[in-house]
Amino acid sequence: AASGLFANNYQEMDKKRENDYQRERDEILRNTESLLRRKPRKGKSGSFRGSKHFVSTLDSGLKDEYVIPMFDVTWGPALAVFSTVIESANGTMGALLSIATDNEIESAAENAAEATEVCLDGFSLAIRIAALCGNDTARCAYVHALSNFSLLGSGRLLEHRHIRCVQALLELGLYDGELLGSSWEYIFKALSEVSRLNQVYEEGAKYARAELAAKAREKKKREAEAKRAAEVLERGDSS
Repeated sequence: AASGLFANNYQEMDKKRENDYQRERDEILRNTESLLRRKPRKGKSGSFRGSKHFVSTLDSGLKDEYVIPMFDVTWGPALAVFSTVIESANGTMGALLSIATDNEIESAAENAAEATEVCLDGFSLAIRIAALCGNDTARCAYVHALSNFSLLGSGRLLEHRHIRCVQALLELGLYDGELLGSSWEYIFKALSEVSRLNQVYEEGAKYARAELAAKAREKKKREAEAKRAAEVLERGDSS
């Protein structure tokens, strides 16, 4: 009876999720259709939104007035999806870790790493598109979220996904710095925190090396004393 109750509960939850997904999908389609049917506002230059231009779209045939409204509709839901996946992609399987086999744990870690990479690609592409479309709100939201996922300055233990977020931030500054605008502050914060962590590591490594050297000298000293004591004993036995 209990198993049947749980089964019915899961079925109801799945049905509710499916209905919510379908409702959200229909709403996105209606909003997109409404935006695409809206006549573009042309400025002096004759382009959508005045002086804002998008990248060349010769391959797809899309025009500026299509790309920008489509991105305006999709960037928010996409950010929510990417954030949820990265937040949950820890590869530990949660409560199932205690009963999972080694192969299952390894597979979960691989899946989490792959999901993280897909989301980071989405972050990078969305930041570029937002910058080229002139959508400063979307660009700042994505860069800010990426900075939060790096956990830099939080004092918490960094996992693989957090380190990849740090690397993604630094790569944005390296390859797409001209598109970041005011979002550079998050890149500078990441650089500052990485530099601080490197200094902490160097200090720790220096003290560790000094401690190892001191232990090595102490060991040699004890070995020399033991050798002299053995020589004294041998001379005493021979006499």
